[in-house]
Amino acid sequence: MTNLINPTDIDRDTPVPLYYQIAQILRKKIGEGDLTQGDQIPTEKDFQDHLNVSRSTVRKAISELVYEGLLVRRRSKGTIVANPPIQEPLVGFGSFSAEMRERGFTPKSKLLECQTIPASANVQEMLDLDEGESVLFLTRLRTVDDELVAVEDLYAPSKYVPGFNRSDMVEEGEQQSFYYILKEKFGISLYRAFDTISPAILNSEAAAVLQLEEGSPALLRTRISYDEQDNPVMYSSGLYLITLTIDLQKQTKFPESQRRT
Repeated sequence: MTNLINPTDIDRDTPVPLYYQIAQILRKKIGEGDLTQGDQIPTEKDFQDHLNVSRSTVRKAISELVYEGLLVRRRSKGTIVANPPIQEPLVGFGSFSAEMRERGFTPKSKLLECQTIPASANVQEMLDLDEGESVLFLTRLRTVDDELVAVEDLYAPSKYVPGFNRSDMVEEGEQQSFYYILKEKFGISLYRAFDTISPAILNSEAAAVLQLEEGSPALLRTRISYDEQDNPVMYSSGLYLITLTIDLQKQTKFPESQRRT
């Protein structure tokens, strides 16, 4: 596999950086199908010796492709060609699992933690709780077509989910959705949600759960969900390995609420 790139493919007389040339060659091989999903690429040391370049040059080239989502660093497999990223359109409002099922995927949720805890100051603020109130706390590992895509913490005020049991949540089907449980077991219908999405890197704990190397890129997505009386009934914070898509349309007239006065 070290002959993946021929040393003569690298032009040392051009002003184009060596790392960029290596990245472009690998990018082309992935695009043309010479490297396919799950293929393992040589180690940084193998590339370094084969191409006679520095380790930092190889690392920068590979890191660029990791951040583009073309390669992924797996703890057990090394660096491999990534599967096409799961795309989620930012249109409408629904549960992650329901959106994935509607698009023909098979989502699953594995419950890692389930307990009732005192609400922290941050959770109190997000859910408009008084000091001393408790919340249901869940940690879930989420997959799509058996690919790890997220690890998520979820908080719901205990007063809204009395009698919640670990067995209420299953790994597959619509009952894996906490939105479904809120409606079917507790009679809570959700009206709107407020999302915040920002870039993040995985710390050692999250990387271990998602079977990636520490420092791998991800999206930090937080959501506050409100019921029909506009009460915040759920707060979630998750690290996602997905691509978000936005369908933008020209707006000829701004709503009154968005106009400057």
